[in-house]
Amino acid sequence: MPDPLRHRDGLSLPGGGGLVFLGRSGKSLNDHAGVIFLVKNWQASPAMSRPTGMEVKVRMRKRVFLLCGGVLVVAGIAAAVWWNWLRAPYALAASPTVDVTVRAEKSIYPNVQETAEDVDTVVRIYVQRLKAGDVGGVAELAGPAYKEPGPTAAQYVREYGEAAGGHVDITVLEGSVDYFNPITVTYQQTGQRQELLLVKDDGHWWIGLGDGDPATGA
Repeated sequence: MPDPLRHRDGLSLPGGGGLVFLGRSGKSLNDHAGVIFLVKNWQASPAMSRPTGMEVKVRMRKRVFLLCGGVLVVAGIAAAVWWNWLRAPYALAASPTVDVTVRAEKSIYPNVQETAEDVDTVVRIYVQRLKAGDVGGVAELAGPAYKEPGPTAAQYVREYGEAAGGHVDITVLEGSVDYFNPITVTYQQTGQRQELLLVKDDGHWWIGLGDGDPATGA
C-alpha cells in the first residue's frame, strides 16, 4: 500500500495541510532522520481581513466628522476670546450722524499717528453721545479706574452737547506714556475747546471721566 504521506520529494498531509522536509528524496516520514518543517494552511481572521469599500468610506466619514468637530471647537474658543477680549466694549451708533475729523499732532514719533488711528472710534462715539444728550452713554466711556463718572458726563453734555452738532476737530497729542494720551476737542460751531485725557485699559481706549487714578487702577 503506498504511503499516504509520501509525495515525491515532499509529504502531503490530509485536510489541506502541507509537510515539507529536508532530507533525501523517497524516504518515508518514519524513516526520515532530517529536519522536518510543518507548514499549515493559514487563513486570515475576520478582524485582519482587508476592509471593504463601504467600510473605508464609513471610516473616512468618521475621521472627517471628528476633524470638523475639532475645528469647530477651536473656532468657538477663538470666537469667545475675541468676543470677551478683543471686541471693543463700545460701538458707533447708526444715529445721530456726526461730523468729526481726527488727526495726529505733528510729531517726530510715529506712535502718535498710530494712537490717533486707535482712538478714532471712541472719540467719535463721545461726540455722538454728546450730540444725542446721552449722559449715561457718555459715562459708559469712562475708564475702568474712574469712579462715578455720571456728574462729569452730565456736565460735558450741558457744555458741549449743542456744539457737537457742528463740525468737530480732534487732535491727538503726544502722550508721556503708552497708556495715557491727551487730546484736544475743538467745536467749530461755537469755538469751544475741550481738553481730555484718554486712558488705555484692558486693551481698549477710554475717556477720563470722574474721579480716579488710572496709573494705579484706583
